Amino acid sequence: MKEQTLPTTWAFGLTEEQQRQISNGLEQETAVRFWKEDTLPTMADMEHDTPCILWLSSASLHALQALPSTSTRHLELIPKVLLLDKHYSIKDFEEATDLGIAEIVRPPFTKKRLRGVLMRAVEVHSIHHDMLCMTREIMLERELLQRKNDLLSFLVSFFTSTTDNLQMDAILQKVYSSMGLLLPVKGMHAALWQPGGPMGTSVSLYVNAPQKSTAFNKWRALLLDHVRPRMEGRLRVEETTHLCFPEQPDEDQNLLPDAGNLLCLPILVGSEQLGVLVLLTDMHKNLGRDQIAALDSAMRHLALSLNNARRFRMMQLQADFDALTGVHSRRHLEGRLEEEFERFTRYEQPLSVIIADLDHFKQVNDTHGHMVGDTVLREVGAILANSIRSTDYCARYGGEEFILLLPHTEFNKAFAFAERLRKAIAAHSFTSSQGPFSVHASLGVASLDKETPHSKESLIQEADVALYMAKKKGRNRTEGTAPQKMRKLA
Repeated sequence: MKEQTLPTTWAFGLTEEQQRQISNGLEQETAVRFWKEDTLPTMADMEHDTPCILWLSSASLHALQALPSTSTRHLELIPKVLLLDKHYSIKDFEEATDLGIAEIVRPPFTKKRLRGVLMRAVEVHSIHHDMLCMTREIMLERELLQRKNDLLSFLVSFFTSTTDNLQMDAILQKVYSSMGLLLPVKGMHAALWQPGGPMGTSVSLYVNAPQKSTAFNKWRALLLDHVRPRMEGRLRVEETTHLCFPEQPDEDQNLLPDAGNLLCLPILVGSEQLGVLVLLTDMHKNLGRDQIAALDSAMRHLALSLNNARRFRMMQLQADFDALTGVHSRRHLEGRLEEEFERFTRYEQPLSVIIADLDHFKQVNDTHGHMVGDTVLREVGAILANSIRSTDYCARYGGEEFILLLPHTEFNKAFAFAERLRKAIAAHSFTSSQGPFSVHASLGVASLDKETPHSKESLIQEADVALYMAKKKGRNRTEGTAPQKMRKLA
């Protein structure tokens, strides 16, 4: 807006005499801009001059009223003053009142009269300007308050939703829902890693795209490219999980990385980086300071939640797997045995169990030491785990005992498989400071089919009985109880 020292007034369609009277009467009081009837002021002219009065004659008022309202709508914002002719009538007053004229000046147009009109118009204009400024300030305050309220809603939603779960993918699903309160998010992907260990850095990828799709492969490659420069040594992908967000449109699940702007957010706990969160957005401007601060707080909280989830997962793994041998623990066996027995009951497919016990294992500890004994258990566990199918199951049952569950496997096949395991253990060469040595194992096999009693306890007990028979008959052998010979236990 152009600054002026004097208030500006406009005069539209005045006669030369009226123009002279306005100029003489308001000399040094206002800057008057005269407009002819064939030249209508535009909105740009009004924004430039911000006039506080529009002087009109009776003729120019009627001419203005004859024009289309769309071309004169902006002039309605200016107070209008009617300069009456010498031969005016009561009808002129009535028409002026009906047409929304602010003031009417009768001739003669003395300096005092014109100045009084001008002063009142300037005062009204000043009040109007102050009210406009106040309105703008109120709107700005309201906008800022709404923005702070939105940020607060985002933080409350984010903090609440990311603390009520200890599963990684469930936490990330809640994060996606909350992020929509702050940013126009179209997709979200993540990489979380666990550095260290002899196997190198293990990384878990969470991709928001259908598996085996082009989008899935693109996002997976992008996450790995982002992770590799931050890692030292070998990088091992532990798993790639398909993140599914129920509220996300189907078409957004197949968006490629170039379908918007990428926002890469590090997941930090102190100075340690646990991973990275990659957001696909359609933002066209940078974030504000308050949004950055809110996002920073949210990411720090997310890092703590994911770190707790990671620790919980490690505790689960420690409980589910035997720390020494790497196979499943006896605690985990109970749940898996229940699952396999329910599957057997429903589909009546055969189910076999093998219990393997190392012969004279105490002599190994006494002769070579407990550290070598631990090595033997680890290597035997590896032999068993590497020999079974993906549908089979291996757990450490006791000190030197292992148990294998073989779903969809009848007795004869389970017995033959147990014999192969026995021979593989006997053929394996173990080493100690005293030189190489061998270890033997006794194995017991039992099976269930639709003709046998439906009891998982009987299955384990029969395998244990078969193992006892193998021990009694001289060890380093396999014994078994076929389904038709199984005893019905009380």
